[in-house]
Formats: sequence, C-alpha cells, structure tokens
Amino acid sequence: MNSEEMERAIEFILQSQASSEIRIGRIEGVVEQLAAAQSLTQKHLDHLTVVVAALAEREDRNRDDINILAKLVGGLVEGRNGGPTQGA
Repeated sequence: MNSEEMERAIEFILQSQASSEIRIGRIEGVVEQLAAAQSLTQKHLDHLTVVVAALAEREDRNRDDINILAKLVGGLVEGRNGGPTQGA
C-alpha cells in the first residue's frame, strides 16, 4: 500500500468515525427522549392506578348504599301491602 492509498484509508476511517459519532449522538438523543416519555408514562400510570382504586372504593360504597336503599324501599312496600313493617 503506497502513501496515497494509506491516506485514503485513513481519511475513510476518520470519516466513518465522524459519521458513527454523529449517529451515536442522535441515538443518545432519542434514548433521552424515550426515557423522558417513559417517565411521564409511568407518572400517568401511577395516577390512573390511584384513580381506579378510588373508583373501585366508591363503587363498593355505592353498592352498599343501594343495598340499604333497596331494603328500605322493600320494607316500605311490604308495609303498604299489609306485610310486616320495619321496626314492628
């Protein structure tokens, strides 16, 4: 390999290295963006978990309230139809 071929080979290697560094920089930027997006997604997921738990708790309370109301209405209906009244 003569000196001109050697220079071309070195130039090619340097250009390849520079190109690789540019690509690595872009990839690092994308990784940072993905990490930020993942962090935000996790915050949203944590919030949704809290909301769903609160909704489930409220659903349980609503079910209990409906059952109490159904018993109360049932007792009133029985009282009007000549059946035993509640508390009698």
